[in-house]
Amino acid sequence: MPNTKALILFTLLSIVCAGPSISNDFVGVIDIIIENKLVERVNAWIDYDGQKTRFDFVRDEDNELIYRFNFYDTHLTYDAEIYSKNCTSSPLMESLAPVFAWTANSTRNPWPCYANVQQGKIGVEWALERNGNTYILCVDDLDSDRPWWLHKVTPQGNEYLRFQEFIPGVPPLHAFDLPSFCS
Repeated sequence: MPNTKALILFTLLSIVCAGPSISNDFVGVIDIIIENKLVERVNAWIDYDGQKTRFDFVRDEDNELIYRFNFYDTHLTYDAEIYSKNCTSSPLMESLAPVFAWTANSTRNPWPCYANVQQGKIGVEWALERNGNTYILCVDDLDSDRPWWLHKVTPQGNEYLRFQEFIPGVPPLHAFDLPSFCS
């Protein structure tokens, strides 16, 4: 018969040491920050299981509202220009990677993180180094399934995703309906 105390301790350590389990399917408002400069704020619908994404953003040069639909199963992307009612499609040559799959293998850092990167509510920081890249995730201390920000450090530079809003779960199907002028 195995040592019961050792088995209980191992089980507790597995629970405590396992990284957060965050849904790869979600709806959110995300700030994209590259080299400490806000590049874009997007409304995002990520349906990892259904292999489709939608990003809404404003194009800087002409203030056009763009809905970008990516359908990974059919390998097509559509840019719907909402104000001018123009739509273009092109081949999609990439696959959809799960945003948070790596967190299950991450390690909890011994220091806190903050909701607004350097200030705000205190959270828990998780990190993983893989293929020369470092991934750091800050989650709510009371709800580890609620990401605040994700920092990716690569040899090419720094990228942050700051989650202004995050709603886990598969987005509604109608979020992926192309506007009528895209037919």
